[in-house]
Amino acid sequence: MARCGCSSGSCSCLTVSGSGGVTVSGVGSQANPFVINGPSITVGNTSTTDLVLTGTGTAVDPYRITANVHLTLDALTDVTVPTPTFGHVLTYVNGTGWTNAIPQSGTPGAVLHNTTLTGDGTAGSVLGVLLDPAGNITAGASGLKADAAFTQCTSTTRPSSPTNYQRIIETDTQAWGFYMPGTPGKWRMYDTKVQNYTPEFTTSSGTPSIGTDGYAGGSYMRKGMQCDFKANIRFGSNMNGGIGSARISLPITPSGSSGLVGSQWGSGFLHVSGWAYMPILVQIGPGDPRTIIWAYESASRTIIWHLTNTTTGIFGQGTVPQSPTFPMGPNGQIEIGATYWID
Repeated sequence: MARCGCSSGSCSCLTVSGSGGVTVSGVGSQANPFVINGPSITVGNTSTTDLVLTGTGTAVDPYRITANVHLTLDALTDVTVPTPTFGHVLTYVNGTGWTNAIPQSGTPGAVLHNTTLTGDGTAGSVLGVLLDPAGNITAGASGLKADAAFTQCTSTTRPSSPTNYQRIIETDTQAWGFYMPGTPGKWRMYDTKVQNYTPEFTTSSGTPSIGTDGYAGGSYMRKGMQCDFKANIRFGSNMNGGIGSARISLPITPSGSSGLVGSQWGSGFLHVSGWAYMPILVQIGPGDPRTIIWAYESASRTIIWHLTNTTTGIFGQGTVPQSPTFPMGPNGQIEIGATYWID
């Protein structure tokens, strides 16, 4: 240290330790020079903070102390979270401070909607969807739910107390329909396939029979209040034509409503082996479960007569104006069809 006059092997300059943990060692000689030591730095950790010391304390690489903090809301001194549940958020409450609570809606704005919605979007009047009572949609806890399109049943197990316009599908007939309200209410059914039935041949008196090997078969389809049907009677051995007017049963009783005035009409044919096919008319009266069969009187087909028997086993007598002979024996056939109204 030449500037201070210390040119000998020792130095008489006064050097003392400073504050802040700085120390001085040595006597200032070449053999034992002064050594200035910086402060000793160490870090510690707590339950909420980890301190990390890096660097060597030089100008190029100074000491650096970083803190890794891992706090919960409860550890913050100005936050009280007593019993948090799913969906709570941190909110400030006057007089309490920061705490957990259900999210609060802000001031409602202008929500423009038509009459299919309700409410204004506030907590006291939430925005909702209006449901038509006649529809098949309900509002549940998880959202809108559409009721089943059809209630499955059979033709003998339809709902005993149906709701208005309730829809069903019958697993045995594969027909579908809905309940039409009224006094009384009625089921309106629609067939998706041809339904079969066994028509019955009757007369106003006597003991009619189609015979031991005769055949009676029929089919029909419903379309709401409309029924389309077809019936086929073929007489076999030991047939008996009965006595009186000839009739064939219908698959469904016709409507007897006063709004459907008068009879409805169908057509068909009458045939016996060796004879030509003879066209006939079918009369379906309101509420009458059996048809009345009418046939043409003459070759000109200008007059019709009520098909009737005066002798067991023979169709031969027209009521007016003449009495042609037309035997209906084994292998004779009557086939009819019509469309009529039903309840």
